[in-house]
Amino acid sequence: MVLEHLNTEEESSYFITTRNILDEKGTAILLVPSCPDYWGCEDEIAGHYRRYTFAEIRQKLSSFGFAIKDLAGLTYPISNILYPVSELLVSRAESKLKSQTMLARTQRSGNRNVFLKTNFPNILGLVLNELTMYPFHLLQKCNKKTKSR
Repeated sequence: MVLEHLNTEEESSYFITTRNILDEKGTAILLVPSCPDYWGCEDEIAGHYRRYTFAEIRQKLSSFGFAIKDLAGLTYPISNILYPVSELLVSRAESKLKSQTMLARTQRSGNRNVFLKTNFPNILGLVLNELTMYPFHLLQKCNKKTKSR
C-alpha cells in the first residue's frame, strides 16, 4: 500500500480496514517517504499527498491502535545529498505531468523514465554497481534511526 498516494479520508479508511483484517498478532509493513522538508517536484508528479516524519507516523499509527515494532529510514543521508540533482532531473523531464489528476499521476508513478534518475546508460554500470555503491548502503544503514531528515 502506498499511503502517501491516499487522501486523508482514504488513509483513515486504510488504517481502519487494516486494523480490522489483521489478527491480534498480525504484522503490517509500511514504506513511506519521510521528511516533509524534502517535499518536491517528484512528490507532486508522483501523486503524493504527504510525507511523514517519524513522530507523525508514530502518532498516526498509535491513533488507529497499532503498536510500532520498528521504525527506520532507508535512504538517509544519500537521498538528501542528491535531492537538488534529483529535483532538477525530474523537473526537466516530467514537470508537465503536474497538470494530470492525482489518480493519473499515481497510476504513472511506478512507470517513469527520467534520464540519470530512473534509467542510466549501460556504461555507468562500471561505476554504479553493487560493489561501488556498497559503502553508501552502509552509510544509509548506519543512519537508519536518524530522526532529523
